[in-house]
Order: sequence, then C-alpha cells, then structure tokens
Amino acid sequence: MMFKTRLGKVRAVLGRVRGNRLVRKAAESRIVKWVSQSRVVRRTVRVFRAARYPTREEMWLIVRISIVGILIVGGLAFLIKFVLVNGFLPMIGLSPS
Repeated sequence: MMFKTRLGKVRAVLGRVRGNRLVRKAAESRIVKWVSQSRVVRRTVRVFRAARYPTREEMWLIVRISIVGILIVGGLAFLIKFVLVNGFLPMIGLSPS
C-alpha cells in the first residue's frame, strides 16, 4: 500500500514538471533519493529498537573470543614470517628481501 501511495506522489510530481526534461530528471532523482533515505531511516530505527545492551557475561564472552582471534591471526602471521624469512629461504640459498 505504501509503495502505491509513493508511486502516486512520484507520478504527480512528474506530471507537474513534464515540460522540461532537466527539471524532470532532477525531480526523479530527488524523489528517488528521498524514498531510499526514508527506507534507510526506518530500517535503522527498527534495528535500534530491537537492540539492547549486552550483559556482563555476554561482554566477557565477546572480549575472550576477540582476544583468541587476534592471537590466532597474529600467531599465524608470526609463523609465516619466521618460516619464510628466517627458516626456509636461507636453507635453499636465497636471502630475505
């Protein structure tokens, strides 16, 4: 239903500016931007209404998972750099760059 009313508004605006092609394009883009922005605002408001603060236990779980992830990624990067620069390349006779 809302789409039909907005489409009717767009048609009404386009009917008023039918004579000038540039004015018509400007009206189309302004209306399209307005419709898309209002949709974004509605969705954002819906998300904020559904959101809540995490409990202390949930927050600590998030912190622990983040720390473990950082350690895993950092450890892998360290191993790759150590093996390629200090371990593997000198063994085959290449110098690190």
